[in-house]
Amino acid sequence: MQPEDAEPVLFADATGIHLPAVNGYAVVDWGEIAHVDALRETYQDGTPFIDVIVVHISGVDFHFHSVDRGYEQTTAEMEKHLMGFRRDRLEGVPTFEDAGQTIPTVWQRDEAVQPFQLRPPVIDPRDPTPEERIQMEAAHKASVATCEKILGRPLVADELACVQTGFENGRITGNIAAPLAQLLVERQSGK
Repeated sequence: MQPEDAEPVLFADATGIHLPAVNGYAVVDWGEIAHVDALRETYQDGTPFIDVIVVHISGVDFHFHSVDRGYEQTTAEMEKHLMGFRRDRLEGVPTFEDAGQTIPTVWQRDEAVQPFQLRPPVIDPRDPTPEERIQMEAAHKASVATCEKILGRPLVADELACVQTGFENGRITGNIAAPLAQLLVERQSGK
């Protein structure tokens, strides 16, 4: 059972459910929840609890328990944001054995009533930092060296132009364009 003074606390807001994670919180947006499943279980010390399973549209499961701090507030928000979700239905779930070896679904998204709403991707328009520029240069040199090793010779000017290193959305990117990419594939496949 979770200690009373444990931090951080589970909570929900207008964005979604905030579950404690290794480095802060994992946020499950309301518009990305596919369904909510639940089971009645018991800790080894005999304490009963409900395992609430929030299933993201991607298929990833996020769990929290009825004994977690923030459960009351979170389930109240679930009733506000998930059309048709009822806490009494959640709290009425059986055990795995009593459910016939299945995990009951207590809420399923009806897309006709409440369509999925995906969070827009975060765009980071900044330029690379001096450290990232050094990393980009090192990545570019490593890519050129790898290509030369595969081909067994230095790259010519047209081939060097095919080795592309950039900075997009706050991260270093790389690509090897045609015709060099095709030449590398042929060389590696023994053609």
